[in-house]
Amino acid sequence: MSNLVAKNITKLLGNPSQEILKNISLEIPAKQFVALTGKSGSGKSTLLYILSTLDNPTSGQLIIKEKNTASFDSNTLHQFRNEQVGFVFQFHYLLPELTALENVLMPARKMGIHVEKTKQAIELLEMFELSDKKNNLPKQMSGGQNQRVAIARALIMNPKFIFADEPTGNLDSTNSEKVFEILNQVNRDLGTTIVMVTHDVEMAAQTHRIIELKDGEVISDKLQREASKLGIEKNNRNSDK
Repeated sequence: MSNLVAKNITKLLGNPSQEILKNISLEIPAKQFVALTGKSGSGKSTLLYILSTLDNPTSGQLIIKEKNTASFDSNTLHQFRNEQVGFVFQFHYLLPELTALENVLMPARKMGIHVEKTKQAIELLEMFELSDKKNNLPKQMSGGQNQRVAIARALIMNPKFIFADEPTGNLDSTNSEKVFEILNQVNRDLGTTIVMVTHDVEMAAQTHRIIELKDGEVISDKLQREASKLGIEKNNRNSDK
């Protein structure tokens, strides 16, 4: 059963309106690591934001765990994002006045459970080789370290999904590899479904599935061999148009 289903997603922007996404339908099973690729302006980031519920389609449906997100009121949507979804962006967006540990705990603080989550936050920092940085402010850490803190923050609520928009786009090759390996580890060990926008061809090739967009349409949907290890069967809905 698919974790996430997009049906006939269309997105219009601007005045006069322009079609950014054109009638996109796809399904993403649980535990799959998906790379969204395509040139700048292809619509991949717009699709990511819609799949993550950070943006709404102009038309079409987004169904997550058999629930149509159009039926969510603002409170339900906020709770869903905080409990089920982790976000990682190109820029880490850490709060500069908070330490690494405090930044990791921010989603839990919103729910009033940051005290209970402190042990887990420390364990996440240890997992990402940042235990000695837990009391450091973002300005006292490197870009790669800050991005690892951002991933730890995305994981603190044990989300079922992580949506990442060019998570290594602002990093050098060494730190890019470290951040990607962390995402790969999270997918492999925790079974977290990951959807990642990337321009990095080599990185995309290491995911389970590559969905390529051009001019707002899916032009290729390829399942990689690695996905068979999870028993994920190929969905032919958009395969190799």
